[in-house]
Amino acid sequence: MRDDGKDMDSCKAVVFKAINVVEYADIPFPKVERPTDAILKVLICAICGSDLHPLHGKEACAFETAFGHECVGEVISVGAEVKGIEVGSSYIVPFSIACGKCFHCENNLSSRCKHSQLLGWRDPESKAGLHGGQAEYVRVPQAEGSLYPLPLTLSLEEGLLLADIAATAAFCAVNAGLCGNSSGNTVSNLQHLIETDLLKVRRSEGQIPVDSKVYVIVGCGPVGLLTLAMARAILYLQGYVSITIFAVDTVDARLSFAENWGATPLKLDLSSSKSSSGSRGCLTQANINDIILAKSKELNRSGEGADAVMECVGSSSALSLAYDVVAPGGTLSSVGVHSGQFPFTPSQAYDKNITYRSGRCPARSLMKSTEFLLQYAKDSLNINMADVITHKFPLAEAKQAYEVFDKKQDGCLKAVLYPKTV
Repeated sequence: MRDDGKDMDSCKAVVFKAINVVEYADIPFPKVERPTDAILKVLICAICGSDLHPLHGKEACAFETAFGHECVGEVISVGAEVKGIEVGSSYIVPFSIACGKCFHCENNLSSRCKHSQLLGWRDPESKAGLHGGQAEYVRVPQAEGSLYPLPLTLSLEEGLLLADIAATAAFCAVNAGLCGNSSGNTVSNLQHLIETDLLKVRRSEGQIPVDSKVYVIVGCGPVGLLTLAMARAILYLQGYVSITIFAVDTVDARLSFAENWGATPLKLDLSSSKSSSGSRGCLTQANINDIILAKSKELNRSGEGADAVMECVGSSSALSLAYDVVAPGGTLSSVGVHSGQFPFTPSQAYDKNITYRSGRCPARSLMKSTEFLLQYAKDSLNINMADVITHKFPLAEAKQAYEVFDKKQDGCLKAVLYPKTV
């Protein structure tokens, strides 16, 4: 097998065969179809919770599609119009393609690029779309605007996080207003904060700022945990050393992870109603609300709830809890991919004066800032975000990897796959 892909008809990939069925199988070898394309040999890829949506029939996707939207690879060929992308170098592929030149790309909203496409999704009827990165090789359209060079300071695993979940986590945190500026483009606000180096300025002036706000993260899967890490890094960058962040989940191992990263864990009992008593060691939604109210009163706030809530699950129940605990005038940032019923009405949001932010993460727009925060959290807070990667598999064992990840076996948080190409 040749790395340049010449004269190859097929390659191996994780293929969506039927509802609840993936197989390690052949797909057509990706070729340069347009002059703006690049072909990459995949070095590492990941399974994401949103891959489970089409797998379980919750979202439509064409059968015979190669799954996966998180990958890092080595460029083996490029189209005639691609500039600045070097064959033989390694690049991070954002989960949504971006041209880098349209109005939205130039304004830090690459997720709304006019040429945007999602990796690992094809239309069930027309079959239009892209095969994904859970494969030996992948085609990346709009390569010049999409690909981000893998920094020499980052491992493959750390670089992989930038493709989706670390960027999504940063997006969730900045949308919650953690940059101190709740107006304008939140991605631009983060870039400005990093460039300002506010922590250095405040320390030079002898300032020790106090953060009396209460923050809540709903859901401690990989995105929720990285949101916690990003939130702490962003706040620390502003000089806030002592902060109050609650983390809500149902799984002990995830809550322990969150506690180790500086959050106060709250274990939710999903079997109880809002008003009933939780089972032993668990809390009802009402219990959680009371704890957050009490903490907000302790910190001399109005005592009416959390100043900012970051919802990282993608279920109606999680969004309902987030709405219940946010204070009047607070901010609710949601990055969970929702397919269920919206749990509160516009009039309820109006009556509570909340700010609600949601939407697809502009991963490519955020990559430089995300790279900085990932390294900053490691250096300043001793948080290694790559620790959320708990399981590693060869690509050929993808079926087992999906089983472990889907059923959360063996404490699985995040599973990554390594293709074997020679």
